[in-house]
Amino acid sequence: MSTQRKDMWKLLYNHVNRNVSNFSGVYSVIEDILCQEPSLISCSLVRELHNKFQDTFLLWLLNKLAKCLSESPNSSECINLQRKILSSCCSNHPKLYERLVLAYVEAIEETHLQLSSLDLGQLSSEQKPAITVRIFRCDVECLQEFDPHCAIEDIKVPLEQADMYAKSLLEILQHAHHIGYATHGDIFSGSLHQALLILKECDMDTKLASLNYCHSVLRSQSASSWITNPDVGHYAHLTLEATAIMWSAVAKWLDMGCMTRQELKRLNITTKLLLEVLHMRARPAHHLGYLLLNEILSLPTAIELDDGLLETLSSYIQGQLEHSVVPLEQLLHFQQLLLSHWHCHPTHLVPILALMGLKQDEMRSEVVHVLSQSLVQILQKEEVLAKDWHKLIAILRGFKQLEKLVLSQSQHKIAEHEGHIDSSVLAMFRLQCEIIKVADTNWNNLSMQLVELESRCPADKRHIYLEICSLLMQITSIRHFLKTQTQHQLLAILQRHLKLSHLCAIRLETPSSVHTQMQSFYAQQYMRLFKSEDTQEIFCSNLPQLYISGFIKPEQLMKALPTINNRSGRAQVIRLLLCSQPGKLSVFKVQDRIELYCPKCRPLPKKLPGIYLGKCKQQLPCPDFSSTTLEMIAKDLLFYPDFACIAQHLDLMCFEPDVILDLLRETEALQKVNVKVIGLLVAAMRVRSPEFLEQLANLVLAAIKAMLAKPLTEQNVLQQRSMLNVLTAIAHMEDDEIWLFHWFKMTFFFLVHTRSLVAQEAVLAATEMCASQGLQTIHLWNWYKRDALDLAVRLALNVYLLDGVRFTRSLRAQTVAELLIYFNRNPTFVMRSFQSLLQLSIGSLEELSSQTANAEFANFIAERFLGVITYFESCLSEPSFEKPLKEETLYSLGQIMRFVGSQHVTQFRFKIIAMLSFVHTLQEPRLQRICLKIWHIFLHVVNVQELGPSLGRIVATLQPLLADNESVKQVNDLYEFIILRNASMLGTFITDLYFLDRLENVSPSIQKCIRRHTAHLDLKGLAEEEDQSPPLVDQLRFLQKHITDECLQVRVYALQHLGDLFGRRRPKLNSTILSELPLEPMLEQIVNVLMAGCQHDDSQLQMASAKCLGELGAIDASYLPSNYNFASPQQLPLNILSDDFAVLALTSLCRGYQFQHNTKHVDSFSLAIQETLAICGISPKEQKKVQLWQSLPARMRQLMEPMLHSCYTCVHRPSTCLQQPLFGSHYSHNYYEEWAFLWASRLIDYIPSSGKRHLLSSYKPCIKRDSNMLSTFYPYILLHALIECTTEQRNHIQEEFMAVLQANEESSSSVRGRQELGAIKENAFKQFESRKYAAGIKPLASTLVSDRKEDSSRVPRLAGKLCAELLDFLQRWLREWQRIHGRSTGGKPPETIDSNYRKIHEFLNLIPKLLVSRASYNCGEYARALSYLESYLEEGEDTSQRLLEQFTFLVEVYGSLTDTDSVEGAVQVRSYDMSVTHDIRVNRLVERQQDMITSYEQLLSSTDQMQPDHVRAMIDAYLRDTPKTAQLIADGLWQRLSDQYSDQCFAECKSELLWRLGSYDEMEELQSNWPAQCSQGCLKLRRPLTTRTEFDSLLDGMRESVLEELRSCSAVQQHSYANAYDAVLKLHLVHELHCSQELVEKLEQERDQDNQEKLMKNYFDDWQYRLQIVQPQVRVQESIYSFRRNILAELQRRLTDRNHLLPHLKTELARIWLNSAQINRNAGQLQRAQLYILKAAEYQPSGLFIERAKLLWQKGDQVMAMNYLEEQLSIMRSGCQGNVKQLAPEQRHLFFRGKYLQAVYSAESMHLCADAVLKYFQEAIAVHRQSESCHVQMAQFLEKILEARQGGKSEPTGEQDDMLINVMVNYAKSLRYGSEHVYQSMPRLISLWLDTTETSTNTEQVKKMNDLLTNCCTALPDGGVLYGVLSDAESPLSPGERCVHCSP
Repeated sequence: MSTQRKDMWKLLYNHVNRNVSNFSGVYSVIEDILCQEPSLISCSLVRELHNKFQDTFLLWLLNKLAKCLSESPNSSECINLQRKILSSCCSNHPKLYERLVLAYVEAIEETHLQLSSLDLGQLSSEQKPAITVRIFRCDVECLQEFDPHCAIEDIKVPLEQADMYAKSLLEILQHAHHIGYATHGDIFSGSLHQALLILKECDMDTKLASLNYCHSVLRSQSASSWITNPDVGHYAHLTLEATAIMWSAVAKWLDMGCMTRQELKRLNITTKLLLEVLHMRARPAHHLGYLLLNEILSLPTAIELDDGLLETLSSYIQGQLEHSVVPLEQLLHFQQLLLSHWHCHPTHLVPILALMGLKQDEMRSEVVHVLSQSLVQILQKEEVLAKDWHKLIAILRGFKQLEKLVLSQSQHKIAEHEGHIDSSVLAMFRLQCEIIKVADTNWNNLSMQLVELESRCPADKRHIYLEICSLLMQITSIRHFLKTQTQHQLLAILQRHLKLSHLCAIRLETPSSVHTQMQSFYAQQYMRLFKSEDTQEIFCSNLPQLYISGFIKPEQLMKALPTINNRSGRAQVIRLLLCSQPGKLSVFKVQDRIELYCPKCRPLPKKLPGIYLGKCKQQLPCPDFSSTTLEMIAKDLLFYPDFACIAQHLDLMCFEPDVILDLLRETEALQKVNVKVIGLLVAAMRVRSPEFLEQLANLVLAAIKAMLAKPLTEQNVLQQRSMLNVLTAIAHMEDDEIWLFHWFKMTFFFLVHTRSLVAQEAVLAATEMCASQGLQTIHLWNWYKRDALDLAVRLALNVYLLDGVRFTRSLRAQTVAELLIYFNRNPTFVMRSFQSLLQLSIGSLEELSSQTANAEFANFIAERFLGVITYFESCLSEPSFEKPLKEETLYSLGQIMRFVGSQHVTQFRFKIIAMLSFVHTLQEPRLQRICLKIWHIFLHVVNVQELGPSLGRIVATLQPLLADNESVKQVNDLYEFIILRNASMLGTFITDLYFLDRLENVSPSIQKCIRRHTAHLDLKGLAEEEDQSPPLVDQLRFLQKHITDECLQVRVYALQHLGDLFGRRRPKLNSTILSELPLEPMLEQIVNVLMAGCQHDDSQLQMASAKCLGELGAIDASYLPSNYNFASPQQLPLNILSDDFAVLALTSLCRGYQFQHNTKHVDSFSLAIQETLAICGISPKEQKKVQLWQSLPARMRQLMEPMLHSCYTCVHRPSTCLQQPLFGSHYSHNYYEEWAFLWASRLIDYIPSSGKRHLLSSYKPCIKRDSNMLSTFYPYILLHALIECTTEQRNHIQEEFMAVLQANEESSSSVRGRQELGAIKENAFKQFESRKYAAGIKPLASTLVSDRKEDSSRVPRLAGKLCAELLDFLQRWLREWQRIHGRSTGGKPPETIDSNYRKIHEFLNLIPKLLVSRASYNCGEYARALSYLESYLEEGEDTSQRLLEQFTFLVEVYGSLTDTDSVEGAVQVRSYDMSVTHDIRVNRLVERQQDMITSYEQLLSSTDQMQPDHVRAMIDAYLRDTPKTAQLIADGLWQRLSDQYSDQCFAECKSELLWRLGSYDEMEELQSNWPAQCSQGCLKLRRPLTTRTEFDSLLDGMRESVLEELRSCSAVQQHSYANAYDAVLKLHLVHELHCSQELVEKLEQERDQDNQEKLMKNYFDDWQYRLQIVQPQVRVQESIYSFRRNILAELQRRLTDRNHLLPHLKTELARIWLNSAQINRNAGQLQRAQLYILKAAEYQPSGLFIERAKLLWQKGDQVMAMNYLEEQLSIMRSGCQGNVKQLAPEQRHLFFRGKYLQAVYSAESMHLCADAVLKYFQEAIAVHRQSESCHVQMAQFLEKILEARQGGKSEPTGEQDDMLINVMVNYAKSLRYGSEHVYQSMPRLISLWLDTTETSTNTEQVKKMNDLLTNCCTALPDGGVLYGVLSDAESPLSPGERCVHCSP
């Protein structure tokens, strides 16, 4: 506090202190200093906010004033002064005000404490009792500094003045509340406690003051305070309770004189006000309202009650009953109270009775009975008294209210049950209800008695009588008991007296005579009712109800409309006419008003607004308004808000545009127009008259100019604001960008003009205009900058000339590129502008146009051409750039290309092509058409020979324009110029345009040329025979080149052709995959490209790759081995300044450059290439590293050549990020891409070498935008950072690694912990993110950012993967260093020789291998996880302990690698028993189905908690065998685990079950997973009305879900195809579903049955071909078979009318069941195989007995198998009378298979003699002599016999020699008839021959053997292989023997 202000406070203190004895004398001084402005009380400075001296003085002053208040008999002046002090503090020092208010509250509390502690019984009559209060106390130490005697005094108040003292304090506090409740509401709500305490202790006057204060505080509380502040509701409850207690004592107080009549009146008023507040704001306990009513009704009759109080109390209690649940017992007591008192107060109590009747049917019946009896008693009286009339009307009103409540309740119940409101729900509503079910009262007689009372009714009761008549007709329950004649008489009475309010409330049933009477009445009176001022308002307000009741007709409204002067009535009539469509217009009664809801102008709300009265059933086909009426309606619509609904029905109004314009031309009409309708009206008039908008714009512009032309004194802000609103409203409905700009420009007048009063609002209006069209203001300005700037300049000039106001702007220098934008518009001007730069002394135009000047200028531009193109690109890509200038930019580019010539254009052709291609992506047709002209210039200027490699990209870029009719001819002209006129120069590159042959709108001459150039490839499959087709490898090689093209569209075309090729040449493709060894490497490359395409950012390429991959099929990963190259590996660059790194970097950058589509990203790559070339010293012109330059591919050199002398620069901003570690901090924003980039930037900053840092910094822009660049350069960034950083920085790097790895582990654990069943994948393999680093990858458009944030494990997973990749690189770097420097180390450890090696080696040792292993596992990198885990296990001496600890993890890794053998090995080396969960995990991995089921049963019986994956796997285990059993188990587990998991957890299991069971319809409620999508596909296939578009859309959705899965797995790394195999299998299945739909379509188009069967056969043959290449595992093949069975089931339903095709479907279905049985039998799943055989038996396939016999044999039932075979073979023999040759080929083959099995099983079991077994073999061979297997088996059996007969004999007999020859002959025959057993037959044949010829002495036998082998060499198809074996076996033979067996 300043010294001056402190002195002023001291002076005031001294003055007050001196006059304490006569305190009233200083009131005026205190008021002048403290309570006037400016006041000494101040908090204007921050340091004075806590002014202790000031605060202490004021409390001391209040203490003195309080003492004066207790002593002075007239305290009004003292009270007023305290009020003023509080007011001054409130405005000048709020904190002090709060403190003073709290002091007053404490004073009131202290007063109560003293009064309550006083014992009046112990006081003598002589004593004058008093209370002592200690109030306004504080620490006065600061005042005692200059007045040691200063103190806060105690205040003594005589007891007789205590009540008045408390009242005075309350009055001051109430004043404080009045001025400060808005800012300090909580203080006052807390003060209610003290006020209620005072109410308890003081006299009646103070009690009422206290009650009034409580009312004031409660009334001032906001609605939110009642909810958030518990004190408010609590003290409101206590206040009402105190009021009820006061009313209970009123009679006693009056008798004892404690209360006067005036005080009773005040209590009456205060109670009423309090109830109004509580009724509006709060809901205290309902019993308090009942208690208060009971106390009031219990008062003696002598005490008159205010009707207003009873009315308010009745409303309050009704609100309590509506919004609270009251116990039945309280309701019954309250009902008895009301029934006993309602006669005294019927008007107020009967409504409560009616509301109680709604709560319970028994109460309703009793209430109705009591009121009905009272009604009867009244009407039976001879004379109806005045009070009886009031009773009558109250009873009937109660009946009416009860009916309305019951009807509302029933309607709300229906609405709540349905959950919404629409026409169907409204149709369910009742429109009437009856509360009187039994006619125990003769209502007709009572009504007739009432009719007779008409003449005797007093005049002052006439209105009551008429209302009673109306209510008798309104109450449905009573009206139904009235005779028609009685109803007529009641209506006649009302019509005679013309009581319209009562007549309009009546609704009658139709058809009825009473309804007709009402129609006739209104038909006669409606014109009079419309015109009469007495009836007009009531009639119009009730018009909707009369209209829907049918009393008023549309024709009557049309006739009356021109005569209606009342505007609201006219609006009502017009709306009824326009909205009158049967079933559309809905009428509701909301409280006491009627509201209309029309689908067009006022749609139905979500909740029921009120009581539904019905819908309109009348219709006026087309309102035919006269021109005068239309003009009147138009005027109403334009200028009056009541008519706004007309704007939604403009299709029914034939307004003339001229009429609208004339109305708007009236004086100040535009300023009064209704802005809510003007936009819609303008849009409608614009359709009627194209010139309307221009006329309106001129009119508005003229009005604006006229308005602003007035003097400033006559300007009106409301008028200007109205004009702005009109502009905004019109612009909101504008869909033309040009007209939007015109309205936008009109706001400039209000922005610039000096007489505008709404400049700020004009800015908002302009912004709102643009926002309504989804634009930004700056964009609209920039697009039309010249026009906008021209208007702004004109307005500014006008303002300057008229008012002298200046406008200034800053000028900036224009660069070369900016000037060249105008080169097309005025080349001479541009050239003159550069004259000073060129330093040419040219003075005339002719000299400027000379050849020398042009050459100089061309060279000047050419040197800067790359920068010019870059700037042009930025202009075209900038959305806010001026649109006309974009056109100028393109035109100028064309002229510049012509000017600089072919050489320079050719040099920069890649940049120009990228720029022009980008223009076609802008979706601006005008720019695209201009771009066509620029293409024409470019293609004519450039050296066409250099365009060969880019030809496909150019043509594909122009292809979308073929769909534009205006551009077709120009595009074809360009194609003809490139292809036809320059074919000789482009040569073989024409073949790259193969896709033009299929495009529409391409000229025939071009297509003919393309066919000629691509005829040798036959990409359309025109060859009739397979032999005539070109080699598949050539076709694949051609398309493989194009699916890796730099242009995305070219890649898409190539993928489409490749998919067609796969489908067309499936047999040859299978042969290539299965037969050729080694497999063609190109096919593996194609698969890798397809996998990468599925994960590309472009959705079109993704879908094309997915379709192609589905067409190719799910090739077994074992058919696609990696191309191992045993040559020396590619050398890894050890330093970024080496030539090897330069080649690596430039190759990656050039590839990234070509694949970029965004021109800004292209510049990032240009910068990186430029800096790499410069720092690595590559400069061909200067003869630097020419050899390195020449070693690069020619296309790369052409692309990089402009960057040799480009001038790109990159601005580096210093990093302000100091967070360590970065991962997980706010800098990364929880996005992996941002973290990776920030960390790379920090690592670059760690490198002190300027050259290396500069080079790596130049890569930062492209690293941020391309994931491949991140994978290329990130390892080298880390490498050099580790080598050159300080120790502290290296620790930071280690911390970053550890933070990532630990976060990865924690995230994985948390995800597993909270994973629910619905999140488990369909297959047994975990799937993860697939992109190598995923930097720069943005989510697809359909993927929201919030979805990414929800996946909390994504960022740690990707970051962990990056760290593992970086560690791998460092390991490789160490190995490469050792390879290069290994010999120079002299046997010493490398880390002791090279410091760089040591730093990397030490860093790698610091990273825990187990963490890296787990991070790799979490990322799906299982091979790497295993490598690091094995390294961890091998470290240290505690290998066994580590193995024990990581056993579970080791098993999981092996299982993820599908290495079951390793899993078994790990289990065998364990040294402890596994738990149940371990058993389950192992059995699942090695696919022991039965053991796994046993383990699950054990788990179910244990107390261990089941995990979600256990539940899923258990259901899957049963699902494969018995789906029905699986369903029962799923339902059981669902019930058992419902308290642990939500219903959604089982959704996926449920969907899989329903899919297998074919219950597709039940899956619609489940989540959209793979089974649900397959079900939808089958349903679509089933429905004949499914269109091709719908089906394709569904298939694309299925592919998109698979693509999402592919993007989340490791599919772009080496050996990762197997990890993504399940997703590829789904694409395989989607394609088969697609083929099924195509088959159905072809069958529907084909009428010939033979062709239909051929189509069906080809379809099933394709199935077989596709099955040949899939993975031979039960899990894979069974999923295909299951899918096909479902498809066949749907085909059977779809083709039921084609009986000739159904046998084919059943045959295929039987074959699939048999195949399922076979693969499961081979896999050892015998129970499942038995199930499938039973399924196949339903179709009786021919080969069933073979499969059944094999199953019996494999199950160990050998006797049954042999008997069954013999039985089936006997049946077949009997069918052909023993002559097997008579059987059909297929049956004969089956017979052979049976005999073959019989022979093999007999040979294996040895339960028959050898001769019998040989007989079986001979019988089998007799049936099928060319069976390789049979000959092999027979030879092997003969060998066994031979060995047995030889026994221990050394000398063979002749029989044995013959048998040996027979063995060799059978082996030789097996080689002749096949090669399946070549590795068994051939080695054994050669071994027998060699062994026998070496030891045998039987020359004849040796000769036979030699002859046999000689014949094999010449006759067998594999003779060449045999020769090779023979050449290796020559050494054991003698020379003579060698000559024998080698002779020809």
